[in-house]
Amino acid sequence: MKTFKLVALTVVVGEENENRHPIELLDGLIINQEDGENHWTIEALVESKYVELFQELDQEKQPFTIQATITKSSNDPATFKVSVAKITVFEHTVSILLDGILLARKLSIAETILEDLISRGLEGEQLLEHFKERIHYKTIPHSK
Repeated sequence: MKTFKLVALTVVVGEENENRHPIELLDGLIINQEDGENHWTIEALVESKYVELFQELDQEKQPFTIQATITKSSNDPATFKVSVAKITVFEHTVSILLDGILLARKLSIAETILEDLISRGLEGEQLLEHFKERIHYKTIPHSK
């Protein structure tokens, strides 16, 4: 197993992964299980204001998408399909334990975003505006 520092976390939900919830981390780590099946464990220590979001995701019993930035904030986020494994509530903070798999990145983020926007019929200035916004936040579209 290899352990890395988790520096940013965003929960991405919705039919088309259109709802993004950036999570302010107090601390976090991410563990590559190195089991040959791309399993990872993510632990995020967050403020208690996030407990409802993760409780709702846990109650849905469906995997959801996260984007996790590992080691340095300048790194591109990795996309994972995860489920809530455990929620531990402390006095002022919450520990969120997620288990999931790293999704393969067949295309670069820019290519994936551009393909998605074009498939939605965007062109010209509208395409450029949406592309700049998505590339800035590195919002990766939902794989079909």
